[in-house]
Amino acid sequence: MELNGRGISDKWPGFHDDAKKSKGVGKQAANDGSSVTLAKAPDASAKPALRPELQQAVDDCMEDYEYLKQFARKP
Repeated sequence: MELNGRGISDKWPGFHDDAKKSKGVGKQAANDGSSVTLAKAPDASAKPALRPELQQAVDDCMEDYEYLKQFARKP
């Protein structure tokens, strides 16, 4: 792919070099050619701890949220 007669990698050389050397999501190429595993994202199923009054507000609204969610546009 070209951008104004130049290759994309000419404009952002560091980013594209890293992307080419990538070993996949969650890993980053180190300067010495080895790969470094990045910290894992928190478990999506675990609920974050909220203050009791905030959790109560969320719980009170959840039924309405779930109802309205069915009308949301799908990407």
